[in-house]
Amino acid sequence: MGDGSAPPVLPVLTLWSHLRSGQWSSVLPQTFLHLFGQPDGLRAIPLEGPRTRQTVGVVIPDREPLTPSARELARSAKDLDVAAALEERASATGD
Repeated sequence: MGDGSAPPVLPVLTLWSHLRSGQWSSVLPQTFLHLFGQPDGLRAIPLEGPRTRQTVGVVIPDREPLTPSARELARSAKDLDVAAALEERASATGD
C-alpha cells in the first residue's frame, strides 16, 4: 500500500479459516463448498425457504463492430443458462 497501512485482508480466506477452527459458524452460498470442499468437522445445512430469482441483463453498445469481448459476452449469455448450470451442479454433488 505504500502508506504504512496494513494490506487488505482476503475476507473469504479469513472466514474459511475461522470456520475450520470449529468455533465459528456462517451462512454461505452453496457454491462456496465447490471452491473449497467440505472439510472434516464441518456440516453444510441447506436453508429452506422461498426461492427467489433475479433477472440479470447484459448491456452492450448498439453499433458495429463490437469489441471482441462484448461479442463473446453476448454470445455466451445467449447460449448459457447459468441458473440451470448451477442447479445441475448442485444436484450432482448433493448440495
